[in-house]
Amino acid sequence: MDTLKQSDVRASIVPEEETKGTQHQGTDFRSKKECVLKNDLSKLIYNEESQRSVAYFPNLYVVNISRNGNKDEKVTKQKYCIIFNATVFVDGRGYEVYAF
Repeated sequence: MDTLKQSDVRASIVPEEETKGTQHQGTDFRSKKECVLKNDLSKLIYNEESQRSVAYFPNLYVVNISRNGNKDEKVTKQKYCIIFNATVFVDGRGYEVYAF
């Protein structure tokens, strides 16, 4: 499990409709121009005692969300998802891991 300590975790924000009904394999979930996160990179930390991995994002924040439509229009219909992804290496093979 030493390789988990070397993995980076990236947070991305994307419109919710992009995440629905997809297999996610090979999908690029990087933040788009209309949605930007800052401090979106962290190290994956493996805890030997609990046998769990965790990444901390203490200063993660949204810089910009531009929405389509009129300024007076209600925007509750537009939802966004924050997706965390990492490439984890086990026995020399890389696996893309996503959490929504």
